[in-house]
Amino acid sequence: MSLLPQAAPGEVIVVVKELCVTYLTQANSPNSVGSTNPHVGFDIYLERFEATRKIPVIKVVRQVTGLGLKEAKELVEAAPRVVREHVEPAEAERIKAELEAAGATVSLR
Repeated sequence: MSLLPQAAPGEVIVVVKELCVTYLTQANSPNSVGSTNPHVGFDIYLERFEATRKIPVIKVVRQVTGLGLKEAKELVEAAPRVVREHVEPAEAERIKAELEAAGATVSLR
């Protein structure tokens, strides 16, 4: 005895197709929770920094990335490098201004 309702094979295929279409439509909608577009926003790219301004640049990198001192220092010393990826335009401009004020050359890509 089966607890599942009895359905003809053709009916099952139709239901599965409808579920697939519904799922794909929702997954591709711009307002869906699970949708992520990897190309939204800007990447903040640290090109170089003034040698005399290394410490202030490291402090800003720590602030905007949440990295520890060692990791932020390694990131800055490895310039050119991406500091943060997929940042909203307003926040990217703010971070760029902070890094430039600290003595870094920054570009948004």
